[in-house]
Amino acid sequence: MKFTTTRISLALALICCASSVHAQEADVTGGSLTIAIAPQLATVLQAQGVSASSSSLLSGSKVPFLAIGGGVFDLASGCGSFATAGGFYVVSSTTRLKVVDLMFETVGPYPVVTGSIFVNGHFAGNTVIFDITTPNPLHAPFAPGSVIIPGIQANLSPAFGSLLGSTFNIIIPPSIPAGILSVNTELITLNVQ
Repeated sequence: MKFTTTRISLALALICCASSVHAQEADVTGGSLTIAIAPQLATVLQAQGVSASSSSLLSGSKVPFLAIGGGVFDLASGCGSFATAGGFYVVSSTTRLKVVDLMFETVGPYPVVTGSIFVNGHFAGNTVIFDITTPNPLHAPFAPGSVIIPGIQANLSPAFGSLLGSTFNIIIPPSIPAGILSVNTELITLNVQ
């Protein structure tokens, strides 16, 4: 799978998050993103005949990790973004919703995970999947090397919760906890200004 990172989001990361004019940028060269589903979400889905599956959110356990393909972070603030390969499925007996091309973004006041959505093989659009809350503090500044960020709280975004509800004809409570994300990245320094 080809990894892509848009220069627009990279520029926004540096513009929106730079705490000073002299930022130190680091390239994300690899790593993994894992997701442990919240019991509340698993219960809601299963009670209505819907489940998450393979390469996906598995009830009560971490998924096989999603590989991180690339991105960029400001070492001083921890703001930036990275793209993952793979995704997850949400399925019922008649419908298959696939979420791929997840983009983890800590730019701006509301960090999110976005993704591309396909329903029964047809592209349905891009949207915010999870609203995330990083650990406080984020333990910035970071140094080049391996960076691990555990315990990232994830809630279903209103848009994705609504999409799940309408796609599967189920009721999704607003802002339901989706689970816990953990990030393990490799950072190398691109430049120091």
